[in-house]
Amino acid sequence: MTANTITEIIGVPAQVKQQEGLLLVSLSAENAKKCRHVIEGLKLHLTELQRQYPHNITIIDGGVLNAKY
Repeated sequence: MTANTITEIIGVPAQVKQQEGLLLVSLSAENAKKCRHVIEGLKLHLTELQRQYPHNITIIDGGVLNAKY
């Protein structure tokens, strides 16, 4: 949903890769600034999920590691 908001709603070009349950969205520094609030919202959501599922989700360096379904 965040990747779609960035590319389709805000209209910012992003490189999106998906493989083996991992979604990677790459932005230039300038475009990342334009999407800052959306990215911060995603981080807040993932942080709350990490609190609920500490053994399944680990947030590192602004990203997520080992998210399990």
